[in-house]
Amino acid sequence: MMRRSQQAGPFGVAIVVLFVGVLGVLCAPCGAQVVGLKDTAPVTLTIDSVRGEPGAVVYVNVSLDTGGNEVSTVLLGLAYEDSMIVAVEAIPGQTIEDAGKEVGFAWPEAGVFKFIVFGGVEAIRDGFLVALKFEILDSAGDAAVPLEVAEVSAASPGGDSLEVEVAGGYVLVGDVSGVVVSPVSSEVHVGDTVRLSVEAIEADGAVFIWTSNMPGVASVSMQGVVTALSEGQATITATHAQSGASAQATVVVAKPRLAAPTHVRVSEGDRGPLV
Repeated sequence: MMRRSQQAGPFGVAIVVLFVGVLGVLCAPCGAQVVGLKDTAPVTLTIDSVRGEPGAVVYVNVSLDTGGNEVSTVLLGLAYEDSMIVAVEAIPGQTIEDAGKEVGFAWPEAGVFKFIVFGGVEAIRDGFLVALKFEILDSAGDAAVPLEVAEVSAASPGGDSLEVEVAGGYVLVGDVSGVVVSPVSSEVHVGDTVRLSVEAIEADGAVFIWTSNMPGVASVSMQGVVTALSEGQATITATHAQSGASAQATVVVAKPRLAAPTHVRVSEGDRGPLV
């Protein structure tokens, strides 16, 4: 039985891509490394990022670097919320069997796109695994939809586990920035700190300039660490120094947390609640 993890996008969409090895054993979540055979390079799976306008068709390549390992069957599954909507088996030298399957993506606010498995390519040859086809709906608004590798494992023909590294991408729709900040909203208390992360999807370089529109409410360091200073709401902006693209996150600051008393002095016969 497959386990799934999900991360909601800016519009509440969660898209998860699962890679399962020949034995069907699920391993570590995205970003983790799976301990496998010694003295071998890891298998690396990468999902590209693409941009498209409403009504367009885009293809997202899933690339494969075997690291010199001989990789056996890989099961590629795409899940939406709690439902597994497609699972395709990739076998060396063969084509994807489940080509052309269409699944609609929509939620109450707006639809974004439908997913179509795109077949007709040999699977698991070094450098390429499969292409994912997305038809962006005409009604789609601006969105940055994450395509995240949530579970991954790989195995050799002999059944040995291989170390795997994975990286997810995005489908960018409309005028959404090529910079993504997460989390996009945070609720904290005065005195708290929260670290924001940022990623430049379509540009090289990793230098970002962080600013706050309400530094008296929440300040931000050049490392993206936000410090809550007073009640209110602040917009934190990360600007990519090389391209000028930017993205924002909202931080809502509430009253300081009430500290519990560390000691209480009472006299014999005293009664009443601790406040």
